[in-house]
Amino acid sequence: MPEYRITAVGTSRPESARAAARQFGAAHAFTDAGQLTGHPEVDLVVITVKVPAHAELVGAALAAGKHVYCEWPPARTSAEAEALAMSARAAGVHHALGLQARYAPALAHARELVAQGRIGRVTSATVHAARGKAPGGAVPAWAAYTLDRDNGAGTLEVAGGHTLDALRYVLGDIGELSATLSSAPSTPSPEPVGRSRRRAPITSC
Repeated sequence: MPEYRITAVGTSRPESARAAARQFGAAHAFTDAGQLTGHPEVDLVVITVKVPAHAELVGAALAAGKHVYCEWPPARTSAEAEALAMSARAAGVHHALGLQARYAPALAHARELVAQGRIGRVTSATVHAARGKAPGGAVPAWAAYTLDRDNGAGTLEVAGGHTLDALRYVLGDIGELSATLSSAPSTPSPEPVGRSRRRAPITSC
């Protein structure tokens, strides 16, 4: 995207912020979200951190009057997400969520077939979706936080949102929805696990 340029990066530690700035050729490195979003060379803020921090960082960008792109989900709860949406509308900025399933060639083709009436009038759809997490029960340390439902980053929140967006992209708005959710717990292993991975029950939320 030649029309965009990375002017600043932000992380939680000065050394990693400086390293990221060097890697991406950014002129500025920050550890304070307010300083990054308030910088005059920043027009669009991209949030790609863990879900629990989304609301604070999106809020800081909106308060600074900056356009925002945030990875899905936008927040830990529906209430947080609704508050952010209201703030974005009030700020009058462009705001987008990272729901990339619609860019898959297969979905684009399916959307064209539906729009052309090639399969007739669609009155209902059934979707079966599954997502494996930690084969064998070993969860990478960086992903362990997704097992805590209070973080809003579980299979239901993340994969569920991407699946529903793909469905709406192909078929249009959903008039009525019913769903069944199930989870299969992992079987803990007696073998020791390295520091980079931990064993935990696999949940759907």
